[in-house]
Amino acid sequence: MTIGGAALNLLGVVSRLTKDCDILYPEIPRDIAEVSRAFATEGRYDKDMEPQWGGEKSLKAAEKDHTLTDRVCAFKTSWAECRDQKRCRHRANGGDFSLDIHSYRTILFASIEGVEHYDLRVLAVLVTWFGMHAPWVNADRLTKVVETQSSPRLRAFWSALASWYRKDRRFARLARLYVGQRQDLIETGTDFQVRRRGEDPRFRGSAIRVAANVLRDRTSDVLQPADLAQRHNAYRHRVMMGPSYRADMWAALEREPTLSAAELARRTYGSFATAWHVKREFRLLSPSVSRASGRHQTPRPKPARSA
Repeated sequence: MTIGGAALNLLGVVSRLTKDCDILYPEIPRDIAEVSRAFATEGRYDKDMEPQWGGEKSLKAAEKDHTLTDRVCAFKTSWAECRDQKRCRHRANGGDFSLDIHSYRTILFASIEGVEHYDLRVLAVLVTWFGMHAPWVNADRLTKVVETQSSPRLRAFWSALASWYRKDRRFARLARLYVGQRQDLIETGTDFQVRRRGEDPRFRGSAIRVAANVLRDRTSDVLQPADLAQRHNAYRHRVMMGPSYRADMWAALEREPTLSAAELARRTYGSFATAWHVKREFRLLSPSVSRASGRHQTPRPKPARSA
């Protein structure tokens, strides 16, 4: 069954297609599923069409209990890539922003989708995520990623987020990326919304103006830092060692200890010098690291006692 904006897309009766199509897999009783298949066989318009349909699929019980953070993102691609490939566009996955070394690219694409394409739901989750996980974000890496973009609106958005954490000097360079007239997140109606509800306190006095209640702030959409640290090794190292290239390199070596210093630097976007030092320290402490991770260690022979 197809309803709402997805149905209008398929019928071709609208010129402005919706970008957000929700797909649900409810658990359908067996009797109803059999009747539906029989009807599809007899009543379908295209007799060459297979009568199979996706209604019999259902989410596992464990998946139903998961939050938006856990279950929404099925693809390891960006929002822009997903949209260009005309796949069913997934919503923001708050936890997944931090799950790999390339997460900063994912964060960038999420901000492009929200700011440039006005997907406020994606942007709301991103802002909530940043507010919760900013202390463990590699500010240097994020700044370098945002610097590649020339859009004034996008730079204003990230400058505003950095100003939100102005007490954290790591984000000072990111806050200076935009210099110019204050931007409105929504280009029409912002004046009315601000007069009616006031400004979003997270963006008050920053490079971008956002009316209150435009971006929902629901922390249940995003994994808590403690939960994410338990699930992902790289994030746990950022918590233990600080949000740095060194932490990402150490996590990468635990996954693949044979990486050369040059390859380690390339994969983590760090310098060769840092990678070389991390590699040296990892070799020095690798026996203790292996014991801490529960790997089997061959016991050393005890020295023979003298007579």
